[in-house]
Amino acid sequence: MIHESRIKTAVLIELRMSADVFSKISGVSTNRLSLAFRGLKDFSNEEVIRLTNLVQELRTLKLDAEPFLLSFENPQVVGALLRDLRLGKRWIPIPVGGECVEHEGEK
Repeated sequence: MIHESRIKTAVLIELRMSADVFSKISGVSTNRLSLAFRGLKDFSNEEVIRLTNLVQELRTLKLDAEPFLLSFENPQVVGALLRDLRLGKRWIPIPVGGECVEHEGEK
């Protein structure tokens, strides 16, 4: 029950992801998630490990996007970002322009 509560808090509150989107990217049915999130049926050990790892990957995506907010509303986009992350590709914001940028010849 503890693992289910931690996963639920991470997904719904910390990441602001709907259970429906989490279901689609995790491969766990919405019914199964609902039962676990309501404390009616615990995840198996295998599910806990897999879902905890997925939550950590989602946290990595969120942190990489800071200071901007990453929307977890579109399962296709989230899935593509996860595939890239798993292949070693990281998407990070890089500010350009502004006063701190020196142009060649300016000093």
